[in-house]
Amino acid sequence: MSFLLHGKYNYIFFVYHINSKKYRYSTNIKINRIDWDTKTQRPKKKKAFNKITDTLNEYQRAYNMLKEEYGQILTNKIVRREFDKYFKNIKPTSVETVSDCFERFMQEKKITDILNRQSLVKYKNILDKVLLYKKDLTSFEEFNSDFFIGFIAYLRNTHKLSDNTLHRQLGILKTFLNWAVKRGYTDNLEYKEHNIKERETSHVALTEDELKIIEELELPEKLSYYRDIFLIGIYSGQRFSDYSQFSKAHLKGDHLEIRQKKTTHICYVPLHPKLKTLLEKYDYKYGKISSQKFNKNIQKICKIAGIDDLIIKDKFYGSNKVSETTPKWKRVGSHTCRRTFITLSHQRGMTHNDIMRVTGIKEPKTLQNYIKNDDENLKNSVNKIWG
Repeated sequence: MSFLLHGKYNYIFFVYHINSKKYRYSTNIKINRIDWDTKTQRPKKKKAFNKITDTLNEYQRAYNMLKEEYGQILTNKIVRREFDKYFKNIKPTSVETVSDCFERFMQEKKITDILNRQSLVKYKNILDKVLLYKKDLTSFEEFNSDFFIGFIAYLRNTHKLSDNTLHRQLGILKTFLNWAVKRGYTDNLEYKEHNIKERETSHVALTEDELKIIEELELPEKLSYYRDIFLIGIYSGQRFSDYSQFSKAHLKGDHLEIRQKKTTHICYVPLHPKLKTLLEKYDYKYGKISSQKFNKNIQKICKIAGIDDLIIKDKFYGSNKVSETTPKWKRVGSHTCRRTFITLSHQRGMTHNDIMRVTGIKEPKTLQNYIKNDDENLKNSVNKIWG
């Protein structure tokens, strides 16, 4: 970036580059050429020109702040809009709608790689629901109390969302609104007053006995293959997006080094004998599996294994509770592997720190959510006192 005198009347222009393209912005300040220092690109050092020099320095500071804030998505339009507003008190003639800002938000997330493809779809879905509810939405000022009260009712009644799903979806919308406030598109903070309480949920994990049954179960070849992948997931403590795609590239001596797909955290999984045997059986490569197909076959295996204790699942829709009782095998899926690893590791005495290192969990509170349903340890503890 630099400054130059331009035109018949010697106006000072701020020169900057974006993606190798040069742009100029008129400061509306003019000065005689005889008073301009081409080396410093500032007025010559005279007291009368101090104010001009300060203003030009402020242009550079403002531009650097924009580069820091917007990074790779900075455009000439943004620079001109912010300079007009800051230096010339010119309000934008074109109003940027919520949808316009959302597109910019999504573009920024794609470039900075903060969100993976699955998360981007979730953001798109919540905006689609917002626009289905209020088709004529344009301004951030419309995100008021009436909007959120009506929108929550709409999601419950039309889309049949439970409180926990509502909690997650409103959280996604609020992330976008936080971004809009930070970027200066709005100062409306009414959205912060509206929350949906997250309800405690119960997730299944296999017991020691159930795991042993599955390990020793005689199965046809196809189901045996799915059982092996399921066990790899349990033995490694990873998410389906990671344990379904292990390869030799993850092998580092006596452990696996994995950059987790969801969080990008790097975790280290020791190659204990059970895990090593299964991975070597498939030479560290197995065909791509969809989670839907995987879950269907794992439930078949668990049904054959007789994992049929009755499980009550509660869903809350505001003040209404809907309960569903199902055999445990129907609740087992790809997510059960990680919960089983954490629960059984906890029961067998592995430290919380080591469990977190293997699974890539960073917060103790998150780990506690996984092991809160450790019924076996609770039963042993109570029996020790009262038995």
